[in-house]
Amino acid sequence: MVGLRFAFNDDTEYIVDGTGVMDWGKYTQEQNLGEVSYFENESAKVAKTVLLVGDSYRSSMIPALSETFSKVYVVHRASYSTDIIDRVKPEYIISEYVERYSSDIKTISFMIES
Repeated sequence: MVGLRFAFNDDTEYIVDGTGVMDWGKYTQEQNLGEVSYFENESAKVAKTVLLVGDSYRSSMIPALSETFSKVYVVHRASYSTDIIDRVKPEYIISEYVERYSSDIKTISFMIES
């Protein structure tokens, strides 16, 4: 199945009522440039800000986080720096790693220097 994305290019994305619309093209472009992506949902269940730092699996977490939290910031772990915490001031930080990269967890810091 690898490499058949050109043969199977008719994927349909379904949008469930009450969920946000995801611009995957914009998100991919931002992440490829090492930028922080931002999603806002004024009708979210939790009026808090979350910062998601992770690897490729972080993308699959965005829809659920965007429905739950009013402000969601997302960055790849390779583009993360502690100044992002100063900028977005999240109430929650989620660090996501797949098992094969778990040894890299020690290379990232969430400590803010005062």
